[in-house]
Amino acid sequence: MDNVFVFILAGGSGERFWPVSRRNTPKHLISFFSDKTLLEETIDRVKGFVPEENLYILSNKDQLSSITKRLSSFPLEKILFEPEKRDTAAASTLATAIAARHSKEATVVLLPADSKIKNREIFRDQLLSSVLFTQETKSIVTFSILPNYPATGFGYLKLDKTNCFIKNGEKFFPVIRFVEKPSVDVARRYIKEGDCGWNSGMFIWTVKVFIEETQRWAFPFYRFILEYLEKPSEWESAFISLPKISIDYALMEKTDKIFALEARFDWNDLGSWISVAEYLDKDEEGNRVKGKMCAYDAKENIVVSDSKPIALCGVNDLVVIESEQAILVCHKDKIHELKKLYEKLPLELK
Repeated sequence: MDNVFVFILAGGSGERFWPVSRRNTPKHLISFFSDKTLLEETIDRVKGFVPEENLYILSNKDQLSSITKRLSSFPLEKILFEPEKRDTAAASTLATAIAARHSKEATVVLLPADSKIKNREIFRDQLLSSVLFTQETKSIVTFSILPNYPATGFGYLKLDKTNCFIKNGEKFFPVIRFVEKPSVDVARRYIKEGDCGWNSGMFIWTVKVFIEETQRWAFPFYRFILEYLEKPSEWESAFISLPKISIDYALMEKTDKIFALEARFDWNDLGSWISVAEYLDKDEEGNRVKGKMCAYDAKENIVVSDSKPIALCGVNDLVVIESEQAILVCHKDKIHELKKLYEKLPLELK
């Protein structure tokens, strides 16, 4: 795997997990379940898959202090801090440009920093199969997650199940369409039809294919790679001028070279406190708890306490999150509107 480069995207904001997450310490820098953050777990997941010098982290300048403090042993020259948030298309292009500077024959693995995956061995086996398939077929590969409920907070991949290619015993299906966060009725239909999966946000491609496809479908990003290869020290000014758009919209929805491998490993995007609750201890009343809680006649609540004990009396279906800076009290049914609350917060609490 000397010619494979792994890039971990760690540029997300801290909106969905406020007040524990903040602008400079977003979701991937939180230790939800152990003494390690999601970013550190992602690094551990790929250690040894590629040489250490082929592992990079892409983040933004708001997180410079938090990441360098948390990852004190990680080589600083392998952490790139984007001067401005430009979404995943720009980050993907920067990653490809870095890999291209090493070798035009390189393969890029792009991984979000905030996914929860416990089955590390299966993940690495499928990742290896995806890399080999990408290199042989000159295609782009993503992971499709088998949906177990009609989620409306995830994007979906519609697959051509009538046509598949096999590599190392794994089936790769052409992706017909990307669907962004459908209604609950549409999501139910997707599950019933059986040819759709959740979009994991993980991608594998060769440098050559990415350059060819951006030249065809997303020219500003193709131009950036050429400029980077000519003047790598001046990448920041060119990066700021890139369109602010996701890689899904910019390229993946347009290219006909994308395939999906259905994940056999567990996966959780941890999109909200609701999904985090699945990993917390559950009491006899259905309350999911991390930290100290005392409750009477309280059921199906989610409680996360950083230091102070939380006392609940006669309340159900609440999300109560205590941190050093603030306390959140929210009904489960409104947790998806947390971003709207975040917009109203004073700057010192963001």
